[in-house]
Amino acid sequence: MKRDTTWIPAVNWLAGMFGLVLGGAFLYAGVQKRLEPYEFAEAIQAYDLLPQFLVGLTAAILPWVEIASGFFLALGYLAEILGRLLKGLNLAIGDRLMGGIKRRSCLLLIILQLALILMVLGITFARGLKIDCGCGLLWARQVGWGIIMEDLLLLAVAGFLYWWELPGAVAAPPEARPCIDEFRGHSFFLSNFAPSPVTLDGMRFPTVEHAYQAAKTLTPQERELILGASTPDLARKIGRNLTRRPDWPDIKVKVMQDLVAQKFNGHPDLGKLLLATNDAELVEGNTWHDNFWGDCRCPRCAGITGQNRLGRILMEVRERLRTERTT
Repeated sequence: MKRDTTWIPAVNWLAGMFGLVLGGAFLYAGVQKRLEPYEFAEAIQAYDLLPQFLVGLTAAILPWVEIASGFFLALGYLAEILGRLLKGLNLAIGDRLMGGIKRRSCLLLIILQLALILMVLGITFARGLKIDCGCGLLWARQVGWGIIMEDLLLLAVAGFLYWWELPGAVAAPPEARPCIDEFRGHSFFLSNFAPSPVTLDGMRFPTVEHAYQAAKTLTPQERELILGASTPDLARKIGRNLTRRPDWPDIKVKVMQDLVAQKFNGHPDLGKLLLATNDAELVEGNTWHDNFWGDCRCPRCAGITGQNRLGRILMEVRERLRTERTT
């Protein structure tokens, strides 16, 4: 049975908006507390839960924690939203923006803050104290059910966003083999465009794409030209006009195998991400008619099953890494 995933892009957009609002709220609250440190210290003291020497320390540190977690979370989701817009315009930078800023650590920090705040609010409410919550928003509010329910809602949103960020959060049905069919966003590390320095004949290239294109020629000057390409996309364009070595059709698959293996063996963090795909089928889905290395999904290629050589190489490297880990 084919799995319906048409709803996932809509949830991605919704998660992006929720994350942007959540990050903005924490950033704003932290800035307000930092601008009024004495008022915030008085609000902490009113809870009567900390010794005097910790009140000032908490008032000094907590706003910066909120500012940092809120800023980087909002920045991460803003990059995600911009990346999706640029991706829609077929600009390669969109993939980098979507996968470039990690948000789970910010979300975890916000979840911990909300859990602590809710615990303090619960204790204070149970004690019957009528005090300002010290939230740092637009107006002062007393501790009560209203503020507790708001923070519970924020905690639920942060928890959902954290879960949505986890690899494989949306599980495939039991009878279907999971499939990663685009090397974008969280799966961008699988792409040959992902930053991952590799070596070819003593030259260090910034990505597999750079090195693969350079391998097409034996001319040192042309290899230097590829090395100087500012982006993998530019390296690929230059690679179309090189003095191609005569044996290239016979060795290109072996070159790709060696470079991809070097990428994941030489960068343990990338190797862990590859292993984290478990047994998912890896398919280099594209729209630029590449049915040798991937599987083109455009209308022109409808009915054509791509060879997906890159996806198969990735799965072979994954299996070798898994075998090495268990021996």
